[in-house]
Amino acid sequence: MFSLKKELAEIEADKRNLTAENEKLKEYMYLLRNNKRFIENIAREELGLVRNGEIVYFFKKQLSFPRNISACYIYFIIRMK
Repeated sequence: MFSLKKELAEIEADKRNLTAENEKLKEYMYLLRNNKRFIENIAREELGLVRNGEIVYFFKKQLSFPRNISACYIYFIIRMK
């Protein structure tokens, strides 16, 4: 009987986690469908895309961050007119 209660508690916890993840994915889908700035941000950060006339400068600099983040690439985008 005790093992069934434990299993039920684990399943309910999994359900809560999956429900929360599902809500995050719904939000992500909404932003992809309705927010042009969000899409542009993804294109820039994940795909490295830039607009025509922009120059991207990459600077490698060691920064101190909490725990698991040890280094970061900082970039600046300068829009040429």
